[in-house]
Amino acid sequence: MKRILRSLLLPLAVVASLGGCASPAGNIDYNSATDFSAINRYGFLPVGDQTDPLVAQRLQAALTEQLDGRGWQQLEQVDAQVSGDTVAVRYHSWPETRSRDSGLTIGVGGGRSSGNTSIGGSVAIPVGDSERMVQVVRIDMVQQGKVIWRGSDDYPISERDSPQKRTERTDKLVAELLAQFPPR
Repeated sequence: MKRILRSLLLPLAVVASLGGCASPAGNIDYNSATDFSAINRYGFLPVGDQTDPLVAQRLQAALTEQLDGRGWQQLEQVDAQVSGDTVAVRYHSWPETRSRDSGLTIGVGGGRSSGNTSIGGSVAIPVGDSERMVQVVRIDMVQQGKVIWRGSDDYPISERDSPQKRTERTDKLVAELLAQFPPR
């Protein structure tokens, strides 16, 4: 009985410890030569035509809330050539269809004991839709015409999502990305 418990506890402990190793959300990239500690002002660059106006409103509201919450001052007009304590914030967002890795896999193992040998195999059965829709968001912080920090990620969307649910998902994604700004 003790042997069975030990054989079950070790894998469970390993799985539980891996939960603490989860990587931060999104894809972050930045210019390591930038002094991010000096930045305390921001403004928004114009939004491109590819971003849905409602999504743009949600993104700008979420970004404003996060940056104002840091005590940063928002400027009414900026261009991509700002420098020093100011960044120009540019964001893009677009819907994307991605293939879904969903399925049920059934496996059978094998082994050898006391001269007996067994073999195994597996069968994969597709389950559910093979595609999913996501809203991709990319946030750029720009100084002197160059991107100094970029964060990007996506969240699932559905045509049935309420405006409130879309706003909540946008707010959460922006908060998760900006939790990694400035880089440490």
